[in-house]
Formats: sequence, C-alpha cells, structure tokens
Amino acid sequence: MKHFMFALFLILTVRTNAQISFMYSDKNMNTYTIKETELKYEPIQKEESSSGLYSGGETKIKIITPYELNKISVLFEEALSDTLSHLKGRQMGSGLFIRYTKTKVDKKIIMKFDSENQKKVEALLKGLL
Repeated sequence: MKHFMFALFLILTVRTNAQISFMYSDKNMNTYTIKETELKYEPIQKEESSSGLYSGGETKIKIITPYELNKISVLFEEALSDTLSHLKGRQMGSGLFIRYTKTKVDKKIIMKFDSENQKKVEALLKGLL
C-alpha cells in the first residue's frame, strides 16, 4: 500500500508539474536525461573516457509514455531516498542522480557502485532505449 500511495503521489506530481525532470550519469559517465515525454542517452566518447578507449556508443532519443515516465520517477525517487547507498563524492563505478524542478537542481546524490537502486534504474533506462 505504501508503494502504491507513493506511486500515486508521483503520478499526480508529474501531471500537475510537468517541469520535473531527471538526469542520471552511469559508472562510465554516459548520461541519461529524462523529461516529460523524452528519454535521451548521451554516451561518453573515446576521447572523453579515462582510458581513451571506451565509447558508450551512439546518442539515442526515445519518446516515452506517461506510464514509462512514472516508472522512471518511482525508481529515481527510491534511489534519492536510499540514504544508506549515498556517497559524499564521486567514486569509480558510482552513479550520479539529479532531480530538477523547472530548471533548478532540486536534489542531487551520488550512489554507491552496484547498489540495488542503481541497478534498477540502469536496467529500466537501458530497457526503454
């Protein structure tokens, strides 16, 4: 019931304030930007990677449904609330989560490498692309 009410709250929040967006940077510094109707993947290029060899591939943009946005929002909120998995600074393998309200950073956290919430968010975003 607790998760249902939380999901309902997020649905109403997203619908009433469509200017909430999210950004996730994975362990390789590939960036996923989530807006009301769009998921954008911006990969790191070889010349930007620490090894000079890794490339995250090609940029991808996908139109997302309100249902998909809600799924992303729920997982992001769970990650933002999981204080036991938060770090004070970026470490190898960690993930950066940012929630924006309108154009301002509302909440920003760094999550431990391989935490459950990081895995869930990455799996969902990759699956949607």
